Amino acid sequence: PDADGAEQEGPLALHLGHAGEAGGEPLQGVGDTPEKFEKYLTEQISRAKNVYHKDLMFMYAWNEWAEGGYLEPDERSGYRNLEAIRNALEANGELPR
Repeated sequence: PDADGAEQEGPLALHLGHAGEAGGEPLQGVGDTPEKFEKYLTEQISRAKNVYHKDLMFMYAWNEWAEGGYLEPDERSGYRNLEAIRNALEANGELPR
């Protein structure tokens, strides 16, 4: 548990594929989809608001292609990851108008 007594969860990862600077074996995210990303991001936004009483979250990267951390549209998912972010914010009443 963290200082607030809430169970901590690991980071939300999308397209994890970093091989490391030392040339280690790549880590692969298995089964990641825009739908799962939306579900878990929606939950994390809710936890930030309701458990930690915070209104700020950080996204790892927009275009860290070599590191495997990116949100830019790609051939596999198109714009669906960006749409997932919009939907998660909207579901939590956090989408700026």
